[in-house]
Amino acid sequence: MSMLTIGMDIGGTNIKIGLVHDGKVIGKCTIDAMSQQGLQPQLKPIEVAIMKLISEHNITVSQLSGIGMSIPGIVDCDAKKVMVINDKFNDVIGMDMTHWAKSVFNLPLTMDNDARCALIGEWQYGAGKGCDNLVAVTLGTGLGTAAVVDGRVIRGSHHIAGILGGHFIIDRNGLSCNCGNRGCAEAQSSTWNLKEILKYVGADKAEWVNSGVDFRVIFEKAGAGDAMAVKVRNHCMDVWAETIVNLIYAYDPERIVMSGGIMQSADIILPYIKEKISHYGWAPFDKIDIVCSSVFTDTAILSAEYLVKMHQLLN
Repeated sequence: MSMLTIGMDIGGTNIKIGLVHDGKVIGKCTIDAMSQQGLQPQLKPIEVAIMKLISEHNITVSQLSGIGMSIPGIVDCDAKKVMVINDKFNDVIGMDMTHWAKSVFNLPLTMDNDARCALIGEWQYGAGKGCDNLVAVTLGTGLGTAAVVDGRVIRGSHHIAGILGGHFIIDRNGLSCNCGNRGCAEAQSSTWNLKEILKYVGADKAEWVNSGVDFRVIFEKAGAGDAMAVKVRNHCMDVWAETIVNLIYAYDPERIVMSGGIMQSADIILPYIKEKISHYGWAPFDKIDIVCSSVFTDTAILSAEYLVKMHQLLN
């Protein structure tokens, strides 16, 4: 049956809202997250954005099947509650979002962790379609992971299965991570910790380093032959490759889909990682596809259709 669903991708910087129909985002909008203020103050702007979106497509709330919500925290998707979230939207823990959706729109709401939602979007509608064993890796502000094993999204007994690959410890003497450990893959290679990563590899005095430096600048400078930029870039790609090897050992996927803003440099990243992991043992690495997302920024929004569909089947 044809479905119309609202997908909400709650990010630390932006909240993306999309109208999904039969596996495609047919309309979307973005509002500022203002995540340090909490989610409660953003509910009214979200409501306004949803109403505007459906009005622009000449539909009514009664034609919608439900709302799917992606959020960067540990989520009990059965209870539809956020259990843990790190330094953003802190008021969401314990919030009854299902009551909000029911009282405002008379719609069911489903939710899951943002990395799982990205995985689901790829698995059902993107570059992972048709795979029963799939891993997703998202390179953005942090490093997100999630997995499908034997046709099932894994969640685990404490709701963390698959989603904390960014906290695999790559170097026990490495950089401090926001989780409290040292040397996590995310701390060693992610945008949020670039200032410390630059120091760690000895590139913090490079002439191009400033408060606004990001991976776009690093890949650009490395492509032009800057030795310090190459050092930073290759260090991070080595960490991503090591993380992927751990994910392969853990989940034995047939395909790995990589997404996130950093994958704008996929032409550099994918060949490097494939070459790097070819030298490891104990797994048929040559038989595992490593590909780039085909839906990029829409993966979490797309997942809403699947989440709502599963909700309907179970209720």
